[in-house]
Amino acid sequence: MNRKLYLIILFISVLNCQTKGDKKAKEFKTEDYSITYPSNLKLEEKIDGAEFILSTEKSSETDSFMENINLVTQDINISFKDYIPYCEEEIKKAAKLTKSEVISNNGRKTHRIVFTLKQNGIQLSFIQHSLIVNSKLYMLTFSCKSSEFNIYKSEMEDTMLSFKINK
Repeated sequence: MNRKLYLIILFISVLNCQTKGDKKAKEFKTEDYSITYPSNLKLEEKIDGAEFILSTEKSSETDSFMENINLVTQDINISFKDYIPYCEEEIKKAAKLTKSEVISNNGRKTHRIVFTLKQNGIQLSFIQHSLIVNSKLYMLTFSCKSSEFNIYKSEMEDTMLSFKINK
């Protein structure tokens, strides 16, 4: 009896691993940048001031927030070194900053911040990667309900880390 149960659990585990591995990656590429993302995310270009938005599907009929990654670009006249404290102060005006660090992403210095805020009664969590290349800010932001942050964090941050500037 225990052997049967063990075989059933093993079979389900193998099927589950295969299903997770079936997510094919897609690439969105422009003259300036590229990003690789899982095929289960929906890509929308040039929407609401963003270069693109990658969003999840609603998890249920009552799901009021679609987790997403968006890219906003802006011409700026500030150094990367000066941008970091400026960005931190701006975030602190509206949100709780939980982490700020400089990481390397595809050989480029990237300011990575994690913060939370409440918007329209929903507690939200964010990871933001900011790069400055040739006086242009590339701000990539992942946003989700705080209650689902740990569910999406790994996959979405892997997607963000695939972002490459082509210049």
